Amino acid sequence: MKTAPDQLPQDSSEKTALHPPAELVNLVGGDFASVGAEFLGYLKTLSRLRPEHAVLDIGSGCGRLAAPLSSYLGPGGRYEGIEIHAESVRWCRENIHSQSAPFRFQTADIFNGFYNPQGSVAARDYRFPFEEGTFDRVLFVSVFTHMLPEDVTRYLSEAHRVLKKGGEILATFFLINPESWKTIQAREHEFPYEKAQGGYYFCNSKIHEDVTAYDETWVRETLRQIGFQNGPKVFYGRWTRRADALSFQDLLLTGKTDS
Repeated sequence: MKTAPDQLPQDSSEKTALHPPAELVNLVGGDFASVGAEFLGYLKTLSRLRPEHAVLDIGSGCGRLAAPLSSYLGPGGRYEGIEIHAESVRWCRENIHSQSAPFRFQTADIFNGFYNPQGSVAARDYRFPFEEGTFDRVLFVSVFTHMLPEDVTRYLSEAHRVLKKGGEILATFFLINPESWKTIQAREHEFPYEKAQGGYYFCNSKIHEDVTAYDETWVRETLRQIGFQNGPKVFYGRWTRRADALSFQDLLLTGKTDS
């Protein structure tokens, strides 16, 4: 278990001046500039991101991580964003650029019961379009909170494949453990989770991908079976009203071993 570090950078200069149209921001929620600066801070402080790193951003949305990264990544660095919403990808291609590192965005027509019910490719069958050992960091921010177990396992396996040795993933979850389950049973927050088969929980009985949570033990065991380092770093979130929370969702970091 990890709690919030005593200090994290709160540099307002990391906030981007870019701002997508409101209809694109509303698809992902939150304050575009603040969330981007927040996660750049986590990447630099908790994951030791360097300007020369290659970054893969799964579920890149309208660029809330790409925008601040465009001012941080430098020579030798690289950014690739994959997103299911074509209009968000178009906006990013037209507006997010870096003078120091290549930034690319692509659409993947992946089925998702909540975001893309007309998608032509099942997430459990999707192969990230990159060679093995390409990236230093793979990001999943508010991605696994809208996916089912078989799909999560596939994406984590693909992340392991495309990571360089020593590379890391940064992912957010709603993790169910004894402490968070107590708050759910006490109805202390907005998510009335019910347990489904397969290690996950749902709020919307019609669309399970609406707001999805996972047993923490299932996540840890899945990571172990795929081959990630034992003992991921987990920083629990405010969604269960923790006083020592770092972000809203639970934040998980783990790496690909050097061996």
